[in-house]
Amino acid sequence: MGFRVVPVFKMKEVLRLWFRGEPLRSIERLPRVDRKTARRYVSATVELGVDRAGGEDQLSDEVLAAVIERVRPHRASGHGESWRTLEGRREQIQAWLDDDV
Repeated sequence: MGFRVVPVFKMKEVLRLWFRGEPLRSIERLPRVDRKTARRYVSATVELGVDRAGGEDQLSDEVLAAVIERVRPHRASGHGESWRTLEGRREQIQAWLDDDV
């Protein structure tokens, strides 16, 4: 399953809109972020114990970092499944390159 990287400023804008009481459909249209993505950010924020009624002042760098850590897939090596698949076929790919395929 692929994913699209959402810049931190867009994630922050999604959460700001959520704090202001905007529904997810409105949030989806405004910063051009998919509703499912917006929902993941909001859910991760709530799981961290952030209360919507507490206002935007709760949106610190630490909270944003924690949300990012929860939402983004963990990649110990910095690469995903596709990279590991290619690594397993490194010799064949190199042979193709050497043969100008």
